[in-house]
Amino acid sequence: MNYIKACLTTAYSLMFALCLYAQDTHVQNGGTSLPEALAHIEYRFGVEVSDPNNLTGGLQAKQTGWRDANTAGLSLIRLLSPHHLMFLKEDDRSYIISVFDTGRRSVEEGKAQLEYLGHRYSDRTSWEARKSVLHSCMREALKLAPFPPAPDSVH
Repeated sequence: MNYIKACLTTAYSLMFALCLYAQDTHVQNGGTSLPEALAHIEYRFGVEVSDPNNLTGGLQAKQTGWRDANTAGLSLIRLLSPHHLMFLKEDDRSYIISVFDTGRRSVEEGKAQLEYLGHRYSDRTSWEARKSVLHSCMREALKLAPFPPAPDSVH
């Protein structure tokens, strides 16, 4: 029984982390496309960002503070994370867009992502509102919505 609880707790935690990436759908500047935002980052930081699989085509930049970042890497994290995308750094000036892959995050990228998420909610009320949305999202993702009936088991 403890093993099942541990598995469910782990799965619940993983789904919680994944749902954090499902950010709100407010579009920055009334409709900046992701390719336009990437071009802005390329120009601002003097880097090249390639999207060989056209993963960003048709997507909109969400309001995640990507314009305020002081490095190309942080700007890309903030821009791509809400879309479950990430980047691979080819060299100091080249990045390639790819689908999110948990195992390919460096410690620095993970810290930057945690810092971004830590500043996402300015007060408890806004976090509590988001928490209820994430809670239902996780239950649906784990196929626990609605919760199955509790078993009649003896401890």
